[in-house]
Amino acid sequence: MKDTKRRIEWFAFFDRCGMERHLEKMAEQGWMLSKLTGFYWQYRRITPAKLHFAITYFEEASIFDPVLPAGQEAYLAYCQKAGWHLAANAAQFQAFYSEEEDPVPIETDAVTQVTNIHRVMMKSQLLAFLLLLFLSIFQLVSNLQMVFAEPEIELANNMMISTISTCSLAAILCVSQILGYFLWYYRAKKAANLDGCFYDKPCGVWIGKLALFFLVANIVFLIYAIAVSRLGIIGGMAFAIVPAVICLGLLIRNALVHKGVPKGINRFATFAAVTLLTFVFLGGVVFVGILTIDDHSLTEKEAKTKVPLLVSDLTEVDRTNYEIRYDRDNSFLLDRIEVEDSLRDYRDEDAPQLRYTLTKIKVSAIYSACFDAIFRKNQKDWQEMSSGIGYVLEKNPSLWQAKKVYHLYRGARSHPDYIVCWKDRIAEIQFYFDPTEKEIKAAAEALKAY
Repeated sequence: MKDTKRRIEWFAFFDRCGMERHLEKMAEQGWMLSKLTGFYWQYRRITPAKLHFAITYFEEASIFDPVLPAGQEAYLAYCQKAGWHLAANAAQFQAFYSEEEDPVPIETDAVTQVTNIHRVMMKSQLLAFLLLLFLSIFQLVSNLQMVFAEPEIELANNMMISTISTCSLAAILCVSQILGYFLWYYRAKKAANLDGCFYDKPCGVWIGKLALFFLVANIVFLIYAIAVSRLGIIGGMAFAIVPAVICLGLLIRNALVHKGVPKGINRFATFAAVTLLTFVFLGGVVFVGILTIDDHSLTEKEAKTKVPLLVSDLTEVDRTNYEIRYDRDNSFLLDRIEVEDSLRDYRDEDAPQLRYTLTKIKVSAIYSACFDAIFRKNQKDWQEMSSGIGYVLEKNPSLWQAKKVYHLYRGARSHPDYIVCWKDRIAEIQFYFDPTEKEIKAAAEALKAY
């Protein structure tokens, strides 16, 4: 039988009464709070007892203090004399218990309690939520800009979708906690001034719990997306940066606390170390990415199962002279492949070659956005290379068995480059030869069947 256990507890920092009731129930079940951390609460086994608990806040305390501030030591001594024993404390947060049947409350003035909680919240908790909110919104905006610019690429990546969802949920969590606190503070201040009672109903708790639940579920999905991605190593390293930096930052802070380093120096050194480690780890991710870059070449055997269309499916060629480059991203929204079937030796310019991108759209609502981005990008790329060139809508798309077909023209001269739109997919195709009608039909059937 274990004598200790750890639990992740979800309480608003200002929910003093809720935490007191919870600790009293735990004591009745034979568990006493023994340690508080930012990640979990630790309990030790005791004989089940009916105890009273009191949660208090000490504004001047800090997680960077090498020793308890003088005022906090005097406060603890005062509580001890009054029959309140310290169960655990963490910076400004303190949990006391009393074995007396009707103990004298540590704090009795509701106005003072509310004011004290507000000062502590403004100094620590709210700053943390505001920082996380800023980072979440910054990352969310950056990712959304990428999605709006290239939806056909970014929405085919589960990691991108999961990152956007994670940032959105983190922002919702922060907003719910910030607004919930200020709503509670308004009501608590009003109740304390009107009738001198402490308002013990925290606001926005269920919204925060719901957002946290989905946030954790989304992080699990993100880990899965990283694991199955072709960029699994790089994605895993990037994902691990945040927990690694947090853990190392805590180790550095705790080491400086144990060595008795003054609070101000500890705070500066810890933040400087966290900043430096972040840049070092990001540089490491980029370096590993460069070392492990892959051209995604396929063998002929692999191509039979992964690639819908090769030059040899359209015309006779010597396959020993060709190499196949292949890339794929697949999400629950899009399935996108890029294929290049080209010569190993580019000196034979007359030999047929083929390059295409096929985007299979699983959700019809994003079809229009994907097409607009694909058309705009291709049109812009060609016009930057040469003036007077662009895609023209074909009057008769039946050869491709498609809804719409855009053919590249320069003046009156056509080029064998197409954007083909079927009901659920869009293909960008470049033939490095002039295909016959038979070859175009064969290409259309292969791409439609993928």
